[in-house]
Amino acid sequence: MSWALRHTKPVVLLLRTPRDTIISWHIYTGQPLEFIAWHYYLYYRILLPYKERVCLVTFEQLQHSFKQTIRACNKRFNLGLTELFDEQACQNAAFTTVDNSWTLPDGQIDQYRVGRPSQQRELLKENVETQFSTKCKSALIKADEVHTALIS
Repeated sequence: MSWALRHTKPVVLLLRTPRDTIISWHIYTGQPLEFIAWHYYLYYRILLPYKERVCLVTFEQLQHSFKQTIRACNKRFNLGLTELFDEQACQNAAFTTVDNSWTLPDGQIDQYRVGRPSQQRELLKENVETQFSTKCKSALIKADEVHTALIS
């Protein structure tokens, strides 16, 4: 990102809510929730001064519509990228690519690590959410603060 900003290139910063990010990354890596929460906070705090120079796209926006993301980039950087494409076909192709990268030797997709919505992971998220400790909650508060600052 720093290279792109130094060379005035368009940058899209994907922003996911802290709680969802922390829980998902915990499921993916097994790292402690508090460790992930502090890293979320530090990462986005470092990026906060650049918020006016990037196109902020929320995870929900990207999931909902590729065209909406392109529209946001066009508006932010005056790019003129086309929105004339079959959004569903594009999404299907993206999911196929993601699925192929997480296909296990037995042909099954690793539902706990694949980078797209997964029903099995949703069940785990509910369980992990109950594990937020008091220590982790203070890191989560800081992460929420930086998230709010970025989207405001």
